[in-house]
Amino acid sequence: AGTLRAQQGRIELEGRALEQQPDHRRARWIGRVMQNPLDGTAPGLTIAENLRLAERRRRSPFGWRGLLGLHPSAADRRRYQALLENLGLPLADRIHTPVGQLSGGQRQTISLVMATLGAPQLLLLDEHTAALDPKAEATVMALTDRLVRELGSTALMVTHNLDQALGHGDRLVMLQDGQLLGDWAGPERQGLTADYLRSLYGSAKVPPSQF
Repeated sequence: AGTLRAQQGRIELEGRALEQQPDHRRARWIGRVMQNPLDGTAPGLTIAENLRLAERRRRSPFGWRGLLGLHPSAADRRRYQALLENLGLPLADRIHTPVGQLSGGQRQTISLVMATLGAPQLLLLDEHTAALDPKAEATVMALTDRLVRELGSTALMVTHNLDQALGHGDRLVMLQDGQLLGDWAGPERQGLTADYLRSLYGSAKVPPSQF
């Protein structure tokens, strides 16, 4: 995402060196969802205020003065409510609820909506369902698939769950201790199975659904 300096080489997005770009400009191009539902949102702010915060971060440099403009207007609240309703989320009628009062799955759905406001070119998903129960995981992954499809964004998802990777990834890249074990896309991707991937990593040390 350009927040850390590369030890070697350069990190570029469409020819732009990310390290040389200000935070608000990177935020326009890249959306991020963290592993922990507690990260990426402001628990003391309402759903509407968190969505407003995400929009402001993309528009201009955000310092402490930016907090003064976080209170969404009535038009903003209606727009956010319509967005959540359109996505089929049962949180549309809780737009005034502090995010800290939501469940982990609900909070992660808000993180995902925040990350995709403005249709970023790249969506970084850092094990964004690892802390969720199976039902919440399915909900978040369904929303992820829909947003990526409708926005036309590229999603880079880090996961230890082989079934999840096979079920949602168009291209799979497998790493172990920083070494590349495989890179599959197109026809090569179609024949992959969890058992085969697990055998590459060392099945004796790997749980059935992880590598």
